[in-house]
Amino acid sequence: MADTPFPEINWDFDDTSPRPTKKVKTMEEELAECYSALSVEFPRILEKISATWGHPECDKYLSDLVIDKRGDRQGFPPRVMAAILKLSSIHSATFGTFGHQGDGWATTNFK
Repeated sequence: MADTPFPEINWDFDDTSPRPTKKVKTMEEELAECYSALSVEFPRILEKISATWGHPECDKYLSDLVIDKRGDRQGFPPRVMAAILKLSSIHSATFGTFGHQGDGWATTNFK
């Protein structure tokens, strides 16, 4: 054994160790949960997201829902906000970020 500041590695694999039990959700399951969260309380928001899905307008709309530019918004219930953030994440992962106006990261050049 070398004299290092790192702990010794135990190479004995214990196959009886606990495994994660949380099921990984499919994108369809994630979208269904988001639909459920928005459909009852905020059907017009869901309608606009559906109409603009896959386009730059959706990216901007989702961002505008999260960021209060007027200063007088009440905010969304936690379940609805989580759905909006999840939809934004799925949209960006699926279609990329469109760098809408006002997005400080849109003009950043990482070369």
